[in-house]
Amino acid sequence: MTPRRLNPYPVPPVNLYQQCDEQRPSCFNCTRLRERCEYLSAPSGKRPSIKLEDPSASISGSGRINLIDLELFHVYSTSTCSTLSMCSALRNFWRITVPRLAIEYEYLMGEILALSALHLVHHRPEQRDHYLSVALTHHQAASQEAMKLLGDVAEQSAEGLFVFSALTIIIAMATPKRSSFGDIPGEEGSFEDWIYLIQGTRQLRDALGEDVLESSLAPLFKFSGERWSLHCPSAITGARGNDMLCELQDRVSASVDDTEKLNIFYERISSLRSAAYHTLDWEGTDVFVWIYGCIDGFLPLLKAQNQEALAILAYFCLLLKKAETQWWVQGWADRTMQEIHERLDDEHKNWILRPAEEMGWVAPRGWLYHDRADQLIQPSQP
Repeated sequence: MTPRRLNPYPVPPVNLYQQCDEQRPSCFNCTRLRERCEYLSAPSGKRPSIKLEDPSASISGSGRINLIDLELFHVYSTSTCSTLSMCSALRNFWRITVPRLAIEYEYLMGEILALSALHLVHHRPEQRDHYLSVALTHHQAASQEAMKLLGDVAEQSAEGLFVFSALTIIIAMATPKRSSFGDIPGEEGSFEDWIYLIQGTRQLRDALGEDVLESSLAPLFKFSGERWSLHCPSAITGARGNDMLCELQDRVSASVDDTEKLNIFYERISSLRSAAYHTLDWEGTDVFVWIYGCIDGFLPLLKAQNQEALAILAYFCLLLKKAETQWWVQGWADRTMQEIHERLDDEHKNWILRPAEEMGWVAPRGWLYHDRADQLIQPSQP
């Protein structure tokens, strides 16, 4: 399938060979169009230059360059791209490779500008409404264009769409409103919003083919592969380690009889243990890698609000908290822990006491925990 190359400045067809009537000081056509007559300034004997693009597509109605979009692209190139990963190789990928792809695919350029606007929302709270509106406008337009291509993904266009999907996940995490304390109000976001977006990347990964490590996306997949190996349960052997996760595993073993579910839970707990052991400095990529490993068995259980699955996700929040050095992740560990707490029954609320304490999350008023008695105590009503 021939990939669809999107013109970053779509304009209606124009007549490229408008004739000059050589009137002075400007020809009739240029006067009518309110343009500078280039035919008159061309040296004699040479063919006058021809405009291949209508500049009105990139110039505002006032006749000025769109400085807002230029500012956003400048912010992305000098700042935002460096916040997407702590790995130097990946920083170059986001700074150099992604803008090159965005020149080919308009929807990808839209996501870049949307993310930059959200970055400014984070750093310029006094202009929050303005930049949030700009971000949503770019994101909505980009999403509409990308959706037309997602129905039938060709290998040639899969690169742009995969990067688009990655940026969309980051935008979903960066968009929710935050208070001055950095928390995310319940009505403003859910961990499901971005967890299930990660699930949607599998189809695009398959469309990239076997030569992905030879493509422009090679740095992204090489780094992700390295982090994946650190999350692999086989990466740590010998003693079980991490008594907090051992306690969780013992509780799961005592509560779950279904062998298939038990194996899924063991695998995710082992992955958390391995990641905690090997990965001292978590970043956003680690969040995506761990969730990507949940797609086959664990995510359906989360969707069904299985109590043990939710409790395991609460332990993941402890590692998610370590990734909050990146602005677009900030607030999500506490927000996710809060949402998990709301969905757990009284018995399983007590399971998440230790990770909640370690990450500094405070339960809503009215709930007290008693770990040694292994039960949750509610204060009596006055």
